Formats: sequence, C-alpha cells, structure tokens
Amino acid sequence: MTKRTLLGLFLSGLAACSDAVGPDQPEGTLLAAGSLALEWSADGREIFYYDSGYTTARVTPLPDRILAVNVMTRATRVVVASGAYGSGGAARPGIPPRVTIAGLAYLRTDGDQFALRLVTGTSDVAVVACGPWFTTTPDRSRLLYSPPIYEPFDDSIGVIDLVTGARTSVPTGPYHPTSSTAVSPDGNQIVLERFDASAGFGILDLRDSTITVLPDSLFPGPLQDFPPILLGWNAEGVWFVEGGGPPHLIRYHPASGAAHWFPISHATGGAGDGTGGTAPPTGGTIVWSHNCNSDDPLSGRCLSSAYAVWLMNPLTGVDDRLVDFYAGPDLDFPRAFFAAVSPDGQSLAYVLGNDLRLLTLR
Repeated sequence: MTKRTLLGLFLSGLAACSDAVGPDQPEGTLLAAGSLALEWSADGREIFYYDSGYTTARVTPLPDRILAVNVMTRATRVVVASGAYGSGGAARPGIPPRVTIAGLAYLRTDGDQFALRLVTGTSDVAVVACGPWFTTTPDRSRLLYSPPIYEPFDDSIGVIDLVTGARTSVPTGPYHPTSSTAVSPDGNQIVLERFDASAGFGILDLRDSTITVLPDSLFPGPLQDFPPILLGWNAEGVWFVEGGGPPHLIRYHPASGAAHWFPISHATGGAGDGTGGTAPPTGGTIVWSHNCNSDDPLSGRCLSSAYAVWLMNPLTGVDDRLVDFYAGPDLDFPRAFFAAVSPDGQSLAYVLGNDLRLLTLR
C-alpha cells in the first residue's frame, strides 16, 4: 500500500471492516447513467458527462460518447457521438470536457495520440494535437494543454486564446500539471507539481514563465512519502489535503505567502483507496473519499466499498457531510468518484459507479 493510498485511510471516516453498515443508497437525485469526470454548462442548466460503462474494477472499454443532461427536465442529448477518450486511449479519466466561450472542449483519442477538439452546434473541429491533459481558465477564454508527449515528461504548457486566436508555449522546467488542476481566479497562474527527488509544488505565471516554488514548510509530511493532493484555487487561496499525520486541509494565500492548517474532524479510520476534491469559486472545498474495505483474495474484486463527501470551509465553520454510502459485493461500483459544483455554488453533481446524481448543498 502506498503512502498516497494511506491518505484515504485517514480521511474516509468510515468503518474498516467488510460487514460495515451504513446507507445502502447514494444520496441525491439520479439524473442519468454516466461515468468519469463531468462539467456544468455556464448557465447551470446542463451537465456534460461520459456515457456509462467505465469501471476500475473490471477490464472494460472506456466510454467514448459525451452526453448532456438537463438538470430540470432530465432530458439527455448526444454532444459527441464517438471518439471521446476511446477504448484504446490512455487519457486520464479524471479530466472532464470543459465549457469555453467557443464551445465544449474535449480530448479525442486514437490509440496513444490525442487531439484537443471544440464542439459548437453541429461543428466538431480539431484545435491542436496535444498530450493527455488540458484545462481552461476560469473565464473560459483560454485553453491550457500539454504538448504531444515525445519525452517521459513535458517541459511546457500550450496556451490558446480563444478571443484573439493567439497561441503561445510557456516553459515549465521540471514542473508538470497535476490531475487536479488549480488555475488562479484571474487565469494568469497555475499550480504545477514536481515529482523527482525535489518533490514539491510551484506556481507558474503564464505571462512571464516565472515559477514561484512553494516552501517545503507548507507541507508537514515528507513530500515523497505523503504528497499532498491539490484541490483547487479560489478566492480564499490554494487548497490542499494532507495526510502525512493527522489529516488536515492546507490553505495557502499566494499574494501574502500566508498559510493555514485546519484539522479534518472525520478521521475515524477506514481502509483508504483514494481521496480527492475540488475548490468551488464560491469558497471552501469539497473533499471526497472512496475506499475498498475488503478485497477478494483470488480475484482482487472489492467486496465492500465505502464513499463519503464533505462540504468543508474552515474559514466559515462549514463542515457538512453530504454522502455516506456503502456498497456490497452485489454492486459492481468502480473505486472512482468524480464531482463538480454548479456555477452558482448551490448544487453538487457527482458520479458514483455508473450513476450521475445531483445534491443540493446545504
């Protein structure tokens, strides 16, 4: 078990035995059958998601369609008929399609080759060849992407301005995008991670290519053994979750260099398999955990899974547990969880197993 895997142990707050009891139905309204990461429309009326079928528990092809569901009517429509992710691609499943001012951006795969494409109405055009990572700035006006991979690691980030059409490349040195993206609210900076012996995080300024290295003292645990998980960047700062000791949130304010550490109260054990989260623009964080409490020794199949989600903002005292769900061996839920907060900050859409559900944030 890796140190990163152990992080979920601290944050799950769920019993560590295979016969653990708890809710047997996930919370929230079922909207559609979907999987992988998801994205809200700019007006909050639709949610873009991948069709169902993805699982980490069994070898199955990745879904290759992007659909949209209307939050009010639950009517669905096909946005990308095929080729999104694809069955042979190695794209990170945690990267959602992204809404931009020019249409919906997504990765299309062909084996190990990637292309960044834009869907606008009935048009679906290739924008650039790229690597298996991209995101947008918060104002949706720029695309950030990794270049095609010719070396083990990228050493730059591509930027496309969708207003002017300008394309630039920003060197990143030994730093690279993380699977959890954190772009500054003004869109001019991005948090990157270093994975070598000098493990750590840095903030890249997209305007002048300078990198500000975050101090090691920001993270109490050894970075190689307990790498913090980046949750995102909002008006309150950059948020991490750390499990190198008693689990806690870290809030770092880049402008002042000030940092604050907040204990996480739900640390009651559990066998962890992974933790993640997001930092909504409206403030605070969403932290989620997914566990496998018991494995079949022969097949490796998870016999008892547990999931939990919290809305947390230690600056305002919010600590609200939203999801607490246990799945037994009769339910083939993958050990994967994806979530996104609505533009108005009032709702949380999440994928658990192959269900897309909607929660009202209290």
